[in-house]
Amino acid sequence: IGFIIHLFPPIPRPINSPWSCFYPLHYVPSQTGKHNYPHGFLRSWAYKSRPCVSQAHPGLRLRKSGIMFEPCVGNAKNMENTTCNMPGLGEKAPEFEAETTQGHIRFPQDFKGKWIILFSHPGDFTPVCTSEFMLFGKMQEEFDALGCQLLGLSVGALTSHIAWLRSIREKIEYKGMKDIKVEFPIIDDVSMKVANLYGMIQPGESQTAAVRAVFFVDPKGVLRAMIYYPLALGRNFDEIKRVLVGLQAIDAFGVAMPADWRPGDEVIVPMKGEDMNDQPEGVKCYDWFFCVKPLAKDKVEEALDKKRK
Repeated sequence: IGFIIHLFPPIPRPINSPWSCFYPLHYVPSQTGKHNYPHGFLRSWAYKSRPCVSQAHPGLRLRKSGIMFEPCVGNAKNMENTTCNMPGLGEKAPEFEAETTQGHIRFPQDFKGKWIILFSHPGDFTPVCTSEFMLFGKMQEEFDALGCQLLGLSVGALTSHIAWLRSIREKIEYKGMKDIKVEFPIIDDVSMKVANLYGMIQPGESQTAAVRAVFFVDPKGVLRAMIYYPLALGRNFDEIKRVLVGLQAIDAFGVAMPADWRPGDEVIVPMKGEDMNDQPEGVKCYDWFFCVKPLAKDKVEEALDKKRK
């Protein structure tokens, strides 16, 4: 059947297809894992330059030895065949094991019960990344106080990471920051395994360096938010902290946050009943779909502090 399919030109993707793309038979390298093929396999092909991804089973791809699938694995020598999915919000964060500047880790199991910010940077001994790591190091106590573990990554080796961190502490003084000691782990990802697992390699930016990705993982190991920055633009650290506090407050109070929310600002709540003028005390409705109420900053801080304890 496969040879017959190979003879036909590409066809448009049906609306009800469980897969995201089509192509005549094209195999990609296989390294680990086996999965039974999902229903609709024979209708599921893609062009060589476009990864074929199962909507029902994200991260699965065609295996060279037959009708089998596996999680995508990066291949630095042949990036056109690297067909990796970005992880999905609200789903379990992809698990991995890795060596870091602070020893071997199992992610996210080793950080159970904590929030985690997993972030990637393009390379050691580069100026934008150096400025970012100085800020991460300076703000580490603030993230610790929020019950959050920082975890860095680049497509680089441990020896390079360690030498770079030593250089930052001993030589760099920038915007009043000096003698910055980075005490959170940095992953050795020379193989690009983790970078590809999390979609950190964006070929439009670079085929060999990770972009500036930030992933927020909650204490249950669920991916709650992610932000991607290009290589040339340093991250906004106020926004990273704001997102973390906002997610924690959403969980604590069961509310939603309006644009540019900061602790102490009003939060969004659903309207109760049909009359927007007859709402609980403190609730203000601009229309039936847009109601807010005050949420004091000290109340947010108290709730988050109690939740961490």
